[in-house]
Amino acid sequence: MNGWDEIVSLARRFPREPRETTAEITQMNIPREALGPAFLAVIILSVVVTEPMLAVAPMAFTEVPPPVMRALWTSIFSLALVWAIWRIGTGMGGRARFDHVLIVFVLLELVFSVGIGAMMVLLLAVPTLAGLAGLAFIGYWIWLFGVTISEVHELGSALKALFVVFLAWLMVYFGGFVVMLLVSGLFGGST
Repeated sequence: MNGWDEIVSLARRFPREPRETTAEITQMNIPREALGPAFLAVIILSVVVTEPMLAVAPMAFTEVPPPVMRALWTSIFSLALVWAIWRIGTGMGGRARFDHVLIVFVLLELVFSVGIGAMMVLLLAVPTLAGLAGLAFIGYWIWLFGVTISEVHELGSALKALFVVFLAWLMVYFGGFVVMLLVSGLFGGST
């Protein structure tokens, strides 16, 4: 089985058997040549799926960057988040390899993108159920995130894993904010 076959097999089982699939990931050596394209594929899927949402709710977003720019920023943010989850998790006693955290993130992002796409279809078909289904999906996805990060890092607790994710997200968000301030200061300074 090549790397792509392994990733597709994992993606099929992941939503139904997250613990077992994640435990299996820690035993695998998926080739790095398959991880990069899988990561880029889920980033592109994420941008494509959110495109209709941005068109439906333009009032919520002041200025929406073009899809290519969103894909670039999403890639950078996501890689930084994966790295931070890996480093903070190992700092808290986790044992995951970066590759394993990356493939788990790819699977989580795939589930999230498919779920958001389904919510958009449901919103168009049966708007009254979309809100409730959306809340149920977000709850499931948060649980899935906690369970898989806990399993990949062998942390023993989904709450501890969600704390790792929360710290990682804060680190990346505020780090990105500082970088943006520095970049805007360097290139957009006063004249």
